[in-house]
Amino acid sequence: MKKIYQPSTGEYIVYNPEFIQSPEELDIYTIQSDLKSSKNTQRGQASFFELNGLPSVFKHYYRGGLVAKVNQDKYLWTGLTNTRVYKEWELLDSMAILKLPVPVPIAARIKRHGLFYSTDLITQRIMNAKPFGEILKTISVDTSVWEILGKLIQTFHRHGIYHADLNANNILMTHENDLYLIDFDKSRMRMKSVTWMNKVIHRLQRSFNKIKSSHPGYHYSPENWQALMRGYHS
Repeated sequence: MKKIYQPSTGEYIVYNPEFIQSPEELDIYTIQSDLKSSKNTQRGQASFFELNGLPSVFKHYYRGGLVAKVNQDKYLWTGLTNTRVYKEWELLDSMAILKLPVPVPIAARIKRHGLFYSTDLITQRIMNAKPFGEILKTISVDTSVWEILGKLIQTFHRHGIYHADLNANNILMTHENDLYLIDFDKSRMRMKSVTWMNKVIHRLQRSFNKIKSSHPGYHYSPENWQALMRGYHS
């Protein structure tokens, strides 16, 4: 569920009325400024904080690749519904309806800069959870968890959900071994195809291998991957 508030020309606030009662009081600029100057826990481009007492995650959208050297965070404006944050919100909403384990969106900001825009997203924090890839640096994970992870990915694929960057750290695991997928920027629902499903799986496998190559003792093995694939194909 979402509502749209336009506090000024060229600026939009998308918010979830279950969490935000008065969008006029939601100052994302202040939140962003406070996070930049604080020592909040960081995970890549995401920051942890509390919004009205609710554990939350703040993400500013940055460009990647060579373009980022000259343009860090501006995207071409082609309409509100075409913005990256709006599309990610829509996908998160769709997955929530399907009861899939993903973050709940709370608020987003889209700010126009002439022909371009910048944007931010706030989601509810998944408590007592760490990136799966980071967990494997210190402990091994039971075979059953690898199989459950495979089944989870297969469930997303069965619904036609393409994750554009499924890697070891875009999977969260809680203390209770519950698993979540995060960071659905540039992801979307699409016609089911073995081709793109295999690409997603191979991308995940490469991320495990990449971390293992730079961290001796990393708790990942071919047997773990085989367990994941058993779950995926079950």
